[in-house]
Amino acid sequence: MKTNNTVLALIFSMGPILINSAARAENMTFYNDQRGSVTEFNIMKSDNTWGPNELNPPLPAGQNRVISFNFSDTSECSRKIFTKTSTGEIFRQLHDFCRFRGLHLHTDGLHPAPN
Repeated sequence: MKTNNTVLALIFSMGPILINSAARAENMTFYNDQRGSVTEFNIMKSDNTWGPNELNPPLPAGQNRVISFNFSDTSECSRKIFTKTSTGEIFRQLHDFCRFRGLHLHTDGLHPAPN
């Protein structure tokens, strides 16, 4: 029994142990503040390729949509995003998903909204 107590004491003295390193799904809200529809919203993946279009069907003017994302750690918070409108306008920029859980598309570009 004394050996078991020694092993437990050693484990507890090591501090917290990470049990599950899997990423947790998070959400952000994308707002279309333009007059036309937004047909594409893509997030760049960690391998520098574009993820799937998150807007299917397209997002009509004046509406918003919750978009889920899943990053393994906070070093991946800043990602490039790509949006395209029904009129062909394209907006690209770096977005910090950890600091800003809202993103507005206006006629002059993309604007993050505080958490």
